Amino acid sequence: MAYLGNGGGWGNPAGALIVSADPLGTVDESLVYTLSMMANGAALPTVLDLLADGVALTPSSSVDPVLSDVWQEYSRTYDATSLAGLDGQSLTIVLGHGRPAAGSQSRYDDVTLNAVPEPSTLLLAAIGLLSLVWYGWRRR
Repeated sequence: MAYLGNGGGWGNPAGALIVSADPLGTVDESLVYTLSMMANGAALPTVLDLLADGVALTPSSSVDPVLSDVWQEYSRTYDATSLAGLDGQSLTIVLGHGRPAAGSQSRYDDVTLNAVPEPSTLLLAAIGLLSLVWYGWRRR
């Protein structure tokens, strides 16, 4: 589903934000989360936030293109630094354009939240797997 919001140019200075109705899961500090969406238009400021128990998290990196008539990807990455002390808190998303809204309209689509293990977690798992293989090979 796509979402369209009018900005201040259409008499809507309050912005147009939507929040996920239900939690999308809980914070796992051993994962890296990437939140992304496609957007186009001219309403500003663009908002794309991951919330833990209703509080916006600070991303460790982000991609914020200048909106235009061309669909562009916005993204936010949240790693262990962004998630410290939040293990088990509920995750939700807020997106759209905030206050004070300026410009005409913007469209938002293809919102995704991906979670992958931290690189250090993957490294430890790989070492464990290699140890098991080595032990099995030595026993033969």
